[in-house]
Formats: sequence, C-alpha cells, structure tokens
Amino acid sequence: MVNEFYEDMNTENLFGKGVKPEDLTDYHLAGALAGPQKVFSRLAIHAISYEKIPVKILQNDTTSVSVYGDFKGEGNLNITYRYSKSILI
Repeated sequence: MVNEFYEDMNTENLFGKGVKPEDLTDYHLAGALAGPQKVFSRLAIHAISYEKIPVKILQNDTTSVSVYGDFKGEGNLNITYRYSKSILI
C-alpha cells in the first residue's frame, strides 16, 4: 500500500528521476528500513551536495553493538573477536 500513499505526489522530485509511485512497494520500504542510518546519511549528503551547502565538518556517529554466535551455559559471556563498524557515504 506504500505506492498508494505516494499516488498524488511528485515521486521523481522526492526520490529521483524515473521513480514512479508504482515503484514504491512494501518490499522496497522494508529494505530501506533495514538500514535507516545508511539511507539518512546518503540523503543528507545528497541534499548538502545538491543545495551546495558549505560544510566545514561532517560527523556521523555509527556506534553499535553486535554479537554473533552460539552461547551455551550460564555465567559471563566472553567476547573474543570484535570488528569496527564502517559506513560508506
């Protein structure tokens, strides 16, 4: 029903050339919501670039915690590996 929401809007102006309301589906929205920080970052960078807004400093906090693997037993969890999170803008 996402496409119905955008029926009377200029979707090309909102999302880019060639984007029609029928292109906007629940499936695509779910994909976008899977990485809202990434979507926001790209939209912000695009807006700054498009509007030619002068920027001296740009900061993006991507702090997160993720744990993967099996946990068996009780007691303290011993995390043995850790990877930094990076974001491409």
